[in-house]
Amino acid sequence: MMTKILVLKLSKEWYDALSFSKRSVWQLQLKNRVSGHWKVNFTRVAKVDYVIAMYAGKVLADYTLGNNLTMERSEGRITDLDLRDAKNATGLVGESLDYKTANPSTIKELNELEELVIISEDDPSISVDYSFGGGSASVVKDDVTYEFTITDFDENDYGDVGVEVIGDNHSFVIDDVYNRNSLPDRDVKGAPEYLNGIERDIEDSVKAGLSEI
Repeated sequence: MMTKILVLKLSKEWYDALSFSKRSVWQLQLKNRVSGHWKVNFTRVAKVDYVIAMYAGKVLADYTLGNNLTMERSEGRITDLDLRDAKNATGLVGESLDYKTANPSTIKELNELEELVIISEDDPSISVDYSFGGGSASVVKDDVTYEFTITDFDENDYGDVGVEVIGDNHSFVIDDVYNRNSLPDRDVKGAPEYLNGIERDIEDSVKAGLSEI
């Protein structure tokens, strides 16, 4: 069975309006933008497995579709996609695609998009090992290995936690990655999957920052 993907391309105006100061903020802004006002066939969208958001050929996020779709009949536009974070289930998040269509909303098979992934020899090889509290990362680029330490830090008195990535040639901070007070105990049903998901999200954010080396 083929996996169908709804590909939504953001305009420069919308992309530039995103606030990248906090990951949680721009993720919410992106999701809100992707959720609505696309001119696509309602019947075809109902058969879609995943939705990806893309800007300038790069896949920013992927989502699954919930049960509710809202359509504006007079304009033929979907005004509300019920989106759920797919946590890179497509394997395309962070990849650049040679996707040249000018249509902002199209439907493709996953295997078609995988064939369009651009492989650059200049891209660094990045590995990240993180768990709550900190971790490490390494980047190999042009046969040179760069090492980094990852440290959690308290942003305020309310339990909000950020992550600092420190290396000899490149350092940066990711704000507001989780809240200590809202983390469940690991022995609670469903907690391990939830906590592992947060850790993987942080790893993805670190990789995105290190890709700029």
